[in-house]
Parts: sequence; structure tokens; C-alpha cells
Amino acid sequence: MPLTVARDIYRRRDWDAQHADELPAGVDYSTFDYGVNSGIGRSGEVLRRLVGQPADTSAITPDVIAAARKRDP
Repeated sequence: MPLTVARDIYRRRDWDAQHADELPAGVDYSTFDYGVNSGIGRSGEVLRRLVGQPADTSAITPDVIAAARKRDP
């Protein structure tokens, strides 16, 4: 597989799906890495718990992003 294809897959399925561009530096790469290795559902649930949001879904919503920005990465 060409490297450009692999990058596109990771960008679309992992980075963009977890709104990593909107997360604080450090949290973005940690969430991305966790999502690649454990699935984006799991990484979203863990991030939600870490920032004090209900983990009843794995969605990284604007509330989760705002809460992550208030914490020390």
C-alpha cells in the first residue's frame, strides 16, 4: 500500500473521527495513538472519563473538547 493511502486512512478513520485537531497538544496524539491501538470507541470513552464527562458514549463532543482544554495535558 502506498504511504499516501495509509496516511489518508489514518487521517480519516482515526485522527478526524476523534476531532484530534481540536484537542490540546499532547492529548491529540495520545488520543490518536490509543484509538489506533484500542479502537476509537475505547479511546473516546477513556478521554470522556478523564475530563469528567459521562462515558455513556464514546463521542468526542464539543463539551469533551472544552473540558480537555481546561486541564493540564
